[in-house]
Amino acid sequence: MNTYNNYLISIACILVFAFETHAQLRVKTNGCVNIGSYSAYPSGGKLEITGKNETLETKLFSITPNIARLWTGNSYYAYGFGIDGSGNGHIFKNLNTPTEIMTFDSYGNFGIGRKPYYKLDINGILRVNSILYPIDEHARTYCTPLSDQIKNLYKLNGVAFQVCNTKVGEYLTDNQTLNENIAISGLEKDNTTHYGLSVQQVKEFFPELVYEDNEGLVGIDYISFIPLLIEEIKKQKESIEILRSQIEILSSRSDLSANTNNSSSSYLCQNHPNPFSKSTIIAMQISSSVSLAQLCLFDIHGNLINSFLINNRNYVEINIIEPLLPPGMYIYSLIVDGLVIDTKTMVRTE
Repeated sequence: MNTYNNYLISIACILVFAFETHAQLRVKTNGCVNIGSYSAYPSGGKLEITGKNETLETKLFSITPNIARLWTGNSYYAYGFGIDGSGNGHIFKNLNTPTEIMTFDSYGNFGIGRKPYYKLDINGILRVNSILYPIDEHARTYCTPLSDQIKNLYKLNGVAFQVCNTKVGEYLTDNQTLNENIAISGLEKDNTTHYGLSVQQVKEFFPELVYEDNEGLVGIDYISFIPLLIEEIKKQKESIEILRSQIEILSSRSDLSANTNNSSSSYLCQNHPNPFSKSTIIAMQISSSVSLAQLCLFDIHGNLINSFLINNRNYVEINIIEPLLPPGMYIYSLIVDGLVIDTKTMVRTE
């Protein structure tokens, strides 16, 4: 009997302590539980952990390297936060068949839809208003102007591609309830057409702009091409200005007051194809009354590269083949009886 009385007294003391204002564990009359120092806020939660002038921590700890997760959800959706046996942290979806939708590792790498190998690794579309690239001028070890790298831009080819067969594992669709417990196994396919550069070519000519992770997934640093393109645009602008001035010089050589009967029915056509890599054809019409006809080929600096004496009349074609011209921009003019009939430009690529 004494033992039973002592038990009742112990229970009463525990209850009094639990409901005491300054107790660390309190069960409220509405069924909510409060842990910690007394505080009027927050209120309304089924479990309230409060404190004042102290660090608050809630720990879910496994003494062995097992999976540990903390879930929140309703009858349709559930999301969890936890750690796997390898030490990677995850945000999960689907209570019955947990699937990682976000992952971070001990190196501070964060992945969305994939295992991260970089600080931010995303499998999907990223939407941002702007991207900043902080660069401290004082932190740069050395700066050299771009020169030889630019010529390699013309060796790159653009390609169109689709990203497909990216394995995402097993997952539940959003319109399935947790009670259905149905796992769907499949592959995620991106049917969107993307445009980019040939990875093999970039790796050959700009290897410093190609990154490859431990799974063999290759990425290209497209942003670093911007300085190269800017320098090439500046170079082309300079070439255009030189070309413009050479055209004016060639045009000024024409004697507009001379007899134009021979030249009135003569004209020069644009070469095709243009740009070209192997060869191109320049067509022209030469009047039968013309005494002397020449096709002159100049570089962008106005230097004469070659001169073709045209003996035939009426419609004439001249084939320009690759060994004659290195890659670049060129000017060609039709000169009839000392008059410049027309001047055009052409471009030869690799």
